[in-house]
Amino acid sequence: GLLDVVVFRGFSPWRLALHLVGVLFGRRSDPRIRTYRARDTRVESRRPLSVRADSHDLGTTPVEIQVASRMLLVTAPRQGRRVAKVSG
Repeated sequence: GLLDVVVFRGFSPWRLALHLVGVLFGRRSDPRIRTYRARDTRVESRRPLSVRADSHDLGTTPVEIQVASRMLLVTAPRQGRRVAKVSG
């Protein structure tokens, strides 16, 4: 029921790319990255920035994002049934 809000302060596009490559190889910490949890949040920026969530364009900043409770549908096998694992 909470959003993970990750703030990358002072990251240029190049620095962000380097960080993401580092994450691929197991490096995860950077003092300029802060993570918060919230039910709702407002994102603002000095200039309008594109906003995307779950591969959908949401427009530009400022934007308000809220958790929609009971919106996740989970389908799982009944207890005791076996599910085959598929490797890719």
